[in-house]
Amino acid sequence: MKKALVIDDEPLIRKSLSMTLQIEGFEVKSADGGIMGLKLWSQEKPDLVFLDVLMPDKSGIEVLKEADKQGVKIVLMSAYSGDEIVPKDISSLGAHIFLQKPFEDIFKTVSNVIKKLEML
Repeated sequence: MKKALVIDDEPLIRKSLSMTLQIEGFEVKSADGGIMGLKLWSQEKPDLVFLDVLMPDKSGIEVLKEADKQGVKIVLMSAYSGDEIVPKDISSLGAHIFLQKPFEDIFKTVSNVIKKLEML
């Protein structure tokens, strides 16, 4: 079974993404911040990571700089999209897709992301 990791400080986002990924057939772990997210990333070796950019303890950008990204599909998420927060070239960080929050339809959004990542 493929593994997914959701790292987001917003409980509703974590729960919604986790449930949706489980429906899509993933074994899911979640973390409420970057520090715990890095620990789980290292322990669980996920295939897919949904990573919030702005978190109080460690930003998603900092997490990406420290994480082993080999073989992992990474989806960056943020309610903010300015260049000072999210670089235009997210691939330079090792990320594959950027999602703007809030999501209109989380089930459709996750399904579309998984399909796009399968083509990479």
